[in-house]
Amino acid sequence: MCRAIAFIAVAAFLLCLPARADTDPEDEPLLGSSQETIITKSPALPFKPLTVETWTGAEGFHSVRSMYGGATWAPDSDLNANGFRLRASMSLTRYPTTTEFACLNQGLISACAFEFTVARRQAAVFAGWQQQFGATTLKAFAGLAHANEQLSSKATHRYPKGPRTGLAAALEIWHNITPALWTSVDLSISRVDMERSGRLRLGWRFTNELSIGPEVAVAARNDAMLIGSDGFIGEAKVGRLTKYGAFVRWDDGKNELSVAAGAAVQPQQAPSLYLSAQYLTRF
Repeated sequence: MCRAIAFIAVAAFLLCLPARADTDPEDEPLLGSSQETIITKSPALPFKPLTVETWTGAEGFHSVRSMYGGATWAPDSDLNANGFRLRASMSLTRYPTTTEFACLNQGLISACAFEFTVARRQAAVFAGWQQQFGATTLKAFAGLAHANEQLSSKATHRYPKGPRTGLAAALEIWHNITPALWTSVDLSISRVDMERSGRLRLGWRFTNELSIGPEVAVAARNDAMLIGSDGFIGEAKVGRLTKYGAFVRWDDGKNELSVAAGAAVQPQQAPSLYLSAQYLTRF
């Protein structure tokens, strides 16, 4: 009887032992041996914020040709985060113009008109702030703008207009109306020739990266009075431009390409086709 009880106890003990693979102990790798497989988790790569964006572009309409570029730097945050911003930009524009003068010739005043080719160079530096309010992002900048022009013609040779420096400001607004619909407004003003401009876009996201939609832009500038070395005195004029068109914009979060086309309208001139393209990259 005692032997039967002992046999049952031993059998119960063996049944309670954990199951092991049916392998030869000599085939099992030793701890720390070269056969041992150790699974480790790769460390996550550190997040690298995008702090700089640069852009370059070109535009043409009528007989006007323009090239421009610039950069924005977020010194203490990512470009998509709220924070302080520094910006610099520059442009070069060439266009023909007809300027009326009051000619002083041997003490007599008479009306004169000359055709010029204008080469206008501009540069600006800004400090600003970016702030997001829900679906709306605001960027406000203030700084200094500088411009100079070179007027040239076969009849009157060359006359400089400048250099001129003045205060400048810019405001950019981006608003996501719905996940598939957005709008943007860009405004700027400069004391240099009282130059002001604005552009409104309404975009529909055809895909996550591709947007299309209409745009309207306006620009105006007071031409500064010109006094030539040989006694010609120019009259100040106001130049205005309105553009109606459509754009295509591709943006993958790091690179952005925008192309636009439409009609450019100026006073006392027939409407003209305008084309513009801009490439922007963030790093």
